[in-house]
Amino acid sequence: MSNTIPQFSTKQYFFELLGAFAIYTAVLFATIGRVGDVAPGSTKMALALAPVFPLILVFLAIMRAYKRSDEMHKRILKEAFAMGAIIFGWLLIILGFAENGGAPKIPMVFIAPLLIGFWGLCMPIVLRRYK
Repeated sequence: MSNTIPQFSTKQYFFELLGAFAIYTAVLFATIGRVGDVAPGSTKMALALAPVFPLILVFLAIMRAYKRSDEMHKRILKEAFAMGAIIFGWLLIILGFAENGGAPKIPMVFIAPLLIGFWGLCMPIVLRRYK
C-alpha cells in the first residue's frame, strides 16, 4: 500500500454538484413559499414535492464522482460513510429517547442532510489513518 492518499479530481465534481444544488435551491425557493397559498390537492402536492426532483441531479453527481474514484478513495469514502452513519444513528437513538422526555422532534427533511454532514465530518478522521 502506498503512503500517498489518492488525489480526487474535484473540478468536474464541484461544477456538477454546484449546478445541481443551484437548480435545487432555485426550485426550493420558487415553491416553498407558495405551498401554503394553494388549496389542498394535486397542485399543492406537486409544489411540495418539486424540490425532490433536482435532488436526483445531486445524487447522480455524487454517484458519477464515486464511480470515477480509484479503489483507495472509494474505501475512504465507504469507511467515512459507515462511521458517520453509526455516529448519526447513535445520536438519533439518543434523540428518540430524549423526545419521550420532551425534547423537540427533528423534522424528517433534515435527516438526509445531517447524515451527509456526518459523513463529511468523518472524512478527516478516516483520511488521517491513511496518511
